[in-house]
Amino acid sequence: MALDSYIKTHTVWVESILKPAVAGGGSVLDDTLGVLLNHIDKAHLEESPGQQVTDLLNPDSCVKMHTVWAGQMLTPTTDFLTNNC
Repeated sequence: MALDSYIKTHTVWVESILKPAVAGGGSVLDDTLGVLLNHIDKAHLEESPGQQVTDLLNPDSCVKMHTVWAGQMLTPTTDFLTNNC
C-alpha cells in the first residue's frame, strides 16, 4: 500500500532527525525527546497504518493512551522544576 510506505518512510525520517538530539545526554530536553522517540517507535513504526487507523477509530482508548503519553512527555520537565525550584 502506498500510504503505508509513505507513512513509514516519513516516520523513520522524523525519528532520524530527532535521534541525534537525544544521544548521549541526560538533560530535560533529551529525556523528553526520548519519550517522543519511544512513542514514534512503538506506536507508529511497529504498527501498520491499518492498525493505527483501527486504534483511531476507538477514540476513548486513543485519548487515554495519548493522555498517558502526554504525562510521560511532561515528567522530565516537572521533575526538573520540582527538584530545582
